[in-house]
Amino acid sequence: MRWLLYTGVLLVLLLLPNLIWLQTSTLRIQNTAAWTTYSLEFEACGERHAIGGLASGRSAFRFLDSCGDDTLTIFHEGTVQCQLYVEGEFYHI
Repeated sequence: MRWLLYTGVLLVLLLLPNLIWLQTSTLRIQNTAAWTTYSLEFEACGERHAIGGLASGRSAFRFLDSCGDDTLTIFHEGTVQCQLYVEGEFYHI
């Protein structure tokens, strides 16, 4: 019976990161260009967040604040590059 308890605890510990990830919205930006990009930012929930530079082939991962339905805006060197709809939870971009 003790092994069943240990197995259950181990299972919960293994699944916990996925459960945390699933209850929030996330953003992953990947640089597919052949050069480094500088001054990347995104705006979500009315707040602007800096990502900075991103080397070729690299990506940045961020958790988004939960504020309900919103428009996510990606900025590169101050100009709008992309706008898309996001939900407050369970949305992975």
